[in-house]
Amino acid sequence: MQDPRERGRLRALLLATVIHSLFFGLLLFGVSWQNKQPEPVEVELWDEISMSQAAAPEAAVPPPPARAKPPPPAAKPSAAEIKTKPEPKSKEPPAKAEKPRLDTETKKLKDELANERRKQEQAAADYARQRKEEDASLRRHYEQEKKKLELAQDLARKEHDAEREKLLQQAELALEQKRKAEEEKQKAEEEKKRLADEKEKAEVEKRRLQEERKRAEEEKKEEKRNAEEEKRKVEEERKREREEDKKRAQEERKKADEEKKRLVEEKNKAESEKQSIEEERKREKEKEDEKKLTREELEKLEKVAKLRREEEEKRKDEDQKEQEKKLGEEKNKEEAKKKLEEEKHAAEEKRKEDERKKQEDEKRVAEEKRKQDEQRAAKERAAKEGAERARQQSEAAKRLKDEYIAKIKAKIEQNTSAPEGMSGNPRAEFTIVLLPTGEVLSVKLVKSSGNTAYDDAVERGIFKSAPLPVPPNNPELFREFRVLRLPFTYVRR
Repeated sequence: MQDPRERGRLRALLLATVIHSLFFGLLLFGVSWQNKQPEPVEVELWDEISMSQAAAPEAAVPPPPARAKPPPPAAKPSAAEIKTKPEPKSKEPPAKAEKPRLDTETKKLKDELANERRKQEQAAADYARQRKEEDASLRRHYEQEKKKLELAQDLARKEHDAEREKLLQQAELALEQKRKAEEEKQKAEEEKKRLADEKEKAEVEKRRLQEERKRAEEEKKEEKRNAEEEKRKVEEERKREREEDKKRAQEERKKADEEKKRLVEEKNKAESEKQSIEEERKREKEKEDEKKLTREELEKLEKVAKLRREEEEKRKDEDQKEQEKKLGEEKNKEEAKKKLEEEKHAAEEKRKEDERKKQEDEKRVAEEKRKQDEQRAAKERAAKEGAERARQQSEAAKRLKDEYIAKIKAKIEQNTSAPEGMSGNPRAEFTIVLLPTGEVLSVKLVKSSGNTAYDDAVERGIFKSAPLPVPPNNPELFREFRVLRLPFTYVRR
């Protein structure tokens, strides 16, 4: 919307500009007209002229030009000019009569020139007076027009101010009406919005109650599914552990049978090699050593079996405790379900009461916290069980590794022929790189025994013992046997 104060301002500004331009043009015209220079008048004089010629200049005097100053007096002709003028051919009069006549004509001409000069001065004075009067008239006219213009401008300004005030009042009135209409509209919209908000809150509350009911049902189903899943996992875990124990026992029995067979074969071999006295001594020593090894291995197997029996008893005790704990948890869950049903029943009866809503919220928060605590405890229990299983598996793997390393060392020492004349107990360390089949890929002497012959004998014994015994079908455990660093110490037999 355009400001009413700006509506008549442009027209007043244009009118003032046009009037000032006109007066400025008139002022310039008057100044330039007053400063115009008059044109000069030239007069020629002759020494001998007739009476008719002398009278001619009087009739030929031009009127004073308009707007011109009087001309300066004409200069007298010089003697040279007079002499150069051609003399008219006439009869020579007597000299005495000619001189007075010439003086008379000259005097008469001077008088005429003086008269002409006075007339020109009078005309210039009249022109100056007329010009002053015209300038005064123009100034008076300019002042009058200026006053008229100022009066017109004041009148236009007053009319413009009155119109602007009127328009301002109308605009203020319109703005006030518009503001009132907008306030009424805003109030109506706020009332409408408030009703919509109340309706939306009621719908939200209704949806919240429905969602709570659904959530309680879903939680009940989820708890049931979790209990069934937990029970199924426990049964699967027990089944898997029983199968693993069976497999482990079968493998151990198989290993014990193989070991017995090996011992029997070695024993038969030792008995069949009693052909010479020297070999008998060696065989007797080897037999004693083998007996020591078998006793040690049998003791180890008995210890392993004893540890396994103890672990099985511990596992049974833990399973019994877990069953008792699960029964207690199931009882707690049943009690919690009963409480939840009672809370739902109470919520349905008193759902319109704010205090009851608050109590329900607090109970729900407590129930969620309890569930979170139970879940956290179950996770911690599962983590502990996993850590215990991992520890047991690690110990079993370590024991198995120790057994195979002992077998590898025993085989290498058996195939190592020490040089004659050995004294003391030299000790050498080797790094052995193996393949999954037990084949020796490379051998490196890490620490020498100080006896090159013994070091070479041990290295030959390592290559001779290939393939070395490694855990079959167990890639994870073979990583421990991929690179072995084994010490070998000479023991006199």
